[in-house]
Amino acid sequence: MRPLDPQRVCANVGRRIAELRKERALTQEQFSVLLGTTFQWVSQLEAGRNVTLHSLARIANALRVPLVELLAPPKRGSRKRRVGRPRRG
Repeated sequence: MRPLDPQRVCANVGRRIAELRKERALTQEQFSVLLGTTFQWVSQLEAGRNVTLHSLARIANALRVPLVELLAPPKRGSRKRRVGRPRRG
């Protein structure tokens, strides 16, 4: 088995949370109200920061999904596009 990259795992969990939130047609602000937190915290979480078991349990409850669903790999093509200069080529 390959060793896990903790940063990549957290980033994938964040992307998966964003996917599930968007599937429910929730903005980050609406989701933050549902969680009783700020949209900045949701933004950080979806960026793969501040991921804890406590936060994952809260999110699973709010989205009404099993906790393991948050650990599923994000769908292909769901990677956030970065704003900036286009690539040369």
